[in-house]
Amino acid sequence: MLLARTVRRCPSLTCRAFSQQASSAAPDSAQALSPDWAVSRISAVGERCTTIAVQGGHTITVDAPRQLGGRDQAPGPVAHFLGSLVGAQQTALHQVAEEAKVRLGKVSWTAEAKMDARPLHGEGVAVAVFDSVVVTAEVETDADMALLQELQATASQRSIVANTLRQAGIPLDVTLKRRRFFASSMGTYIP
Repeated sequence: MLLARTVRRCPSLTCRAFSQQASSAAPDSAQALSPDWAVSRISAVGERCTTIAVQGGHTITVDAPRQLGGRDQAPGPVAHFLGSLVGAQQTALHQVAEEAKVRLGKVSWTAEAKMDARPLHGEGVAVAVFDSVVVTAEVETDADMALLQELQATASQRSIVANTLRQAGIPLDVTLKRRRFFASSMGTYIP
């Protein structure tokens, strides 16, 4: 049910019907997908450190800073990853709040990834991996803090990017702060 709703909202997800051999494990690439699975695809082309990815009618440009060999014309891969994490959290939080009939306004996010930068420069024996990721959001809502935390816990379970980090053993801390709604038409704060 959730997937069908997600596919309608996010047409870049494609689902294919498959035989009744549904399994709880992820299907391998040779297996057709059940209605419980979705595939997201991009096409990309790269030159030097710049990559242009396309999905549907949307274009994503990824570059690197000049000191890493790029042209510094677009955000780098880590910024895009953090943007994906925040975007997935925002989408899931919005869906969960809508289902719970909780009003959300603007959500202001910050995300920070701590990592060993030596592999990016070809130095040391370390493997390029995040050490930890911290996400903070200020949420305009009429929900109290307890309900907001409950919504975030549910939303976090739905975020594929957050769950991929957790499954990889990378510490992820997501903190929400409540900000009261400002009802501009009335000129008052809603407590």
